[in-house]
Amino acid sequence: MQKVLLCLLLILSAPSCHAQVCMPTMAGPQPESGYSYIRTEILALQWIRAATTGSEKLQWIAPDDPQRVHKSIEFYTTANSVSDDYDCAVFLLTPYKDSKNEPIHASVDTLLLAIQATKEINDNLITMMETLNKAKKAEDIDQQELAKTLANIKGKEESYIDLCADILLTVLTSKLPSAT
Repeated sequence: MQKVLLCLLLILSAPSCHAQVCMPTMAGPQPESGYSYIRTEILALQWIRAATTGSEKLQWIAPDDPQRVHKSIEFYTTANSVSDDYDCAVFLLTPYKDSKNEPIHASVDTLLLAIQATKEINDNLITMMETLNKAKKAEDIDQQELAKTLANIKGKEESYIDLCADILLTVLTSKLPSAT
């Protein structure tokens, strides 16, 4: 019995699969190096892309769905995976946050802010879905509050993924510094 409890404790305390594969570039973070940052930013953007792709799989579960329990497990597993993907991007970018190289510093701050905002939006949407699922009658739902929250989430500006792609394109097409 003690061995079973010990094994269970080890399994529960082990980092997730995401945490095990979320590693910085082989050379490690070099906060003042633009080249190191670009390599790390590309890795972080891959994790962000995985998170946004995972977010697309989050589906509304009807209260009368016969597979509700199964679909709820899938929903929360996917939501946790999306959160882990964003956390990995944050983990990779954070060593560059205090860079003395201003473009690196500004880029990291923008990405981290965008990730934080996206995670908050996802949390709000999950909370809204839970509220809707718990409601027994229409009066249990604060429709005005839900409408305000949804209106605040919608926007017509570019996503931060579009912004990152533009930044990368600009950096990758700019003239390289001379070796002298």
